[in-house]
Amino acid sequence: MAITFGAGISIGKVLAGVQLPSPLVTTATALSTSSSAVTFVPVVSPCHPPVKSYIVTASPGCITTVVSANTTTAVVTGLTQGQTYTFTVRANNAFETGKVSNASVPVTQTTVPGAPTIGTATLSGSTGAIVTFTPPASNGGSAITSYTVTSSPGGITASGSSSPITVNGLNGSTTYTFRVTATSSIGTSSASTASNSISTPAPTVSSIKYLVVAGGGGGGYGNCCPGGGGGGAGGMLNGCITITPGTLYTVTVGAGGNGNYNGTTHGCGSSISGLGLSATGGGAGQTYGGSFSSIKNGGSGGGAAVTLYSSGSSGCGIAGQGYAGGSSTCMFAQRSGGGGGGAGGVGGNSTHTSNCKGGGTGGIGRQSNVTGSCVYYAGGGGGGSGGNNCGHAQYCYQAQGGNGGGGAGGKMTSSVTATAGACGTANTGGGGGGGGGAGAVGQGYRGGNGGKGVVILSYSDSYATATSYACGCYNHNTSAHLHVYTFNKSGSFKI
Repeated sequence: MAITFGAGISIGKVLAGVQLPSPLVTTATALSTSSSAVTFVPVVSPCHPPVKSYIVTASPGCITTVVSANTTTAVVTGLTQGQTYTFTVRANNAFETGKVSNASVPVTQTTVPGAPTIGTATLSGSTGAIVTFTPPASNGGSAITSYTVTSSPGGITASGSSSPITVNGLNGSTTYTFRVTATSSIGTSSASTASNSISTPAPTVSSIKYLVVAGGGGGGYGNCCPGGGGGGAGGMLNGCITITPGTLYTVTVGAGGNGNYNGTTHGCGSSISGLGLSATGGGAGQTYGGSFSSIKNGGSGGGAAVTLYSSGSSGCGIAGQGYAGGSSTCMFAQRSGGGGGGAGGVGGNSTHTSNCKGGGTGGIGRQSNVTGSCVYYAGGGGGGSGGNNCGHAQYCYQAQGGNGGGGAGGKMTSSVTATAGACGTANTGGGGGGGGGAGAVGQGYRGGNGGKGVVILSYSDSYATATSYACGCYNHNTSAHLHVYTFNKSGSFKI
């Protein structure tokens, strides 16, 4: 059916009696203490002229904002801080203003605080920073309850109710900046700008690992047919100890004992002054017919040799530093020395069977990981193998030194010849090997010299290097993260 209008009558005038529908308010959110955003679903009505704008009204106060028809979010300004508002929306076209929408949820004009203004950061001790700041110009309509300072790098935080705030637990040798945020019941502000930078010092060393090894004892002289006893290893001390930063400590590194013809000697002690660390030199290996009682004892004991036609007695070690030397059994055709004691075990006894004759093996040393790797130190010297001119040299074996630098013992090579004992390894404190013995009258073979001692210190490379280390050698073990200082001779250090 066709509808006809008279002259001057439009469709808009015909529908004027049917009011424009209302939009649908969906959300309302405070943007600041004086503004809120209102979101709505627009009017869709084909039977009405196009919507030209929307009127958003805040209540109480009847504060309005007009937005264009193609907008679905309106920002209402001029609101009062702390006041609670609801919002409604009406559509407007060329002929009328539409129905009022539903009211929004109540919105109180508060928001998160503004960002604080950063002040200065200053170092506090070696691992802390004091950070100052100014409160923000706006608290967002709600009281600020706390401030938080955050470091960069690391994200280390500290909170407080006012400026200044101290941040603790910073790492040494690191450069930091800081930012501050403010928090209220509404939420947390954006961060301030970054502070000035500060650098923390390297942390202070409070304890170190240590290895103190004394010089090894000299091996006994192979006097005619009897072989000499092996030299005892230098005493060994290994562990961790507290130090006083800035203190100069003196290091003494002991020499190894002699294994010469003119008299075998024990090793010399090694120590670190001021720390109570003192290792005793290794005992000397016994020589046939020689004076032995005053030099056989030590950090580890020297090995025994026969005296005339009786068995000798080995030297004793010191508890916590080393072990006793091995014994020697006197037999007419075979007279070999006992092994020197090591830091990790006693020296071996000489062996006398029909087809196996020789000195005792050196006592095993002990491992230390002070350098970041496990290494043996302070092995005892092997006993010298000997016999008379009927001693059956073909059955003699060479006694090995203990693992940890002990020298091998000499051995009878014929009825009239033998070899000298090997020296202990330098800077391990290994005992010297006993000299071999042969049947020729007056024929003798010297024992090996004891190995020189060593002192090694180490600590984490998260700390600074030592202030001084006179006569020491420095190595940075990057894989083990250690500063390592090795003293092969006497010197000093300060950390």
